[in-house]
Amino acid sequence: MHRVDSTASLLVGFLVACSAFAADPLVVGKPPEELDVRGEGGTGEGPREEPKTFAEARDLAKVYLNQWQKTIEKIKVGPTLKDEANIPKNEEEAKALCEKALFMFRLALELRDDESPLNEINVVRYYVCFLTYRKGNYYDAAVMGEFLARNYPESAGGKLCATIVMASYLQGYSASPIHQRGFDKQRLADVANYITRQWANQELADEAWGILLSVAVNESQLDKALEYLGKIAAESPRRGNLELKTGQALWAAYLDSARKEGTKRPTQEQLNELLAKARETLEDGVNRMRATIDAGTSDVGPTLASAALSLCKVYVESGENKKAVKLLNDPKIGPLTLVRLKHPATMHGNYINETYKFAPRAYMGIQRSTKPNRP
Repeated sequence: MHRVDSTASLLVGFLVACSAFAADPLVVGKPPEELDVRGEGGTGEGPREEPKTFAEARDLAKVYLNQWQKTIEKIKVGPTLKDEANIPKNEEEAKALCEKALFMFRLALELRDDESPLNEINVVRYYVCFLTYRKGNYYDAAVMGEFLARNYPESAGGKLCATIVMASYLQGYSASPIHQRGFDKQRLADVANYITRQWANQELADEAWGILLSVAVNESQLDKALEYLGKIAAESPRRGNLELKTGQALWAAYLDSARKEGTKRPTQEQLNELLAKARETLEDGVNRMRATIDAGTSDVGPTLASAALSLCKVYVESGENKKAVKLLNDPKIGPLTLVRLKHPATMHGNYINETYKFAPRAYMGIQRSTKPNRP
């Protein structure tokens, strides 16, 4: 069983959002540049007294958070600046700063009182969720995140926490043996259903449906995958990519079913229905993604390249060889075109060999269909 391929895109999406949120010093009060941090990790002489109020702990946590972000940036640009030798040291420093920031944010929650503004308390809760996730304590992050998302959905970090919760359970699902995924799968479904009610018709809702769709595809629950696909808005930027993945899963299911023998083999009518659904879904996805390429808003990626080749095979299986040849040679997304151009999207797996092995079938199919019948 392959790993759920939506994990990477999901984490990138929410980490970008979290980084932007964390970069705004106004959400936690006094900007870190104006604070004086004494003792280890700060400036000045002598040990720093432990914070005694919510605001003091929150502000000190923000300082450590700011230093952590700067250290993370050093790690990212290390290879570019040829500073690889310092990456291990920076990684250790980042780990220590993350620990300090998280400790202080948690201390702030312990020190809160009736005078502590609720909006600032919720921001601190968000950072506890975020940093706990970054430490890899996914279930702890999920608990804090779900509390904030369900009880204070309109707070500054409510929506972001909902995304972290989904990412946390997706991490658990992906890391668990197949027979132990039930808990994470159920939690994913519960949180996704809440998200789609609370933030209906928003990008986050489509993201949630997309995660459930990927899980359904991963477990070959194609009826469920189609159900989730139907809930994603037609104008969603994720729709086309998910149509491609679902269509390819349907095509793979068709091939697997067609190979079966005896009582295990579906009826021809059932096979035809599955093939038609694979074709419809792949066509919708390819056409949708092709439109974004024509508009100049995206480029051909491995998913589209693979789906285009799958659609060519569907056409040949359906006896529509001319359509297969036309798509093979499409000037922008055709598999043969991409291979000839040595496009990066073809440099994955066995794509080039598969394309060259399949193409003659489409051309020979045209020749057979146009050859006159002999008396």
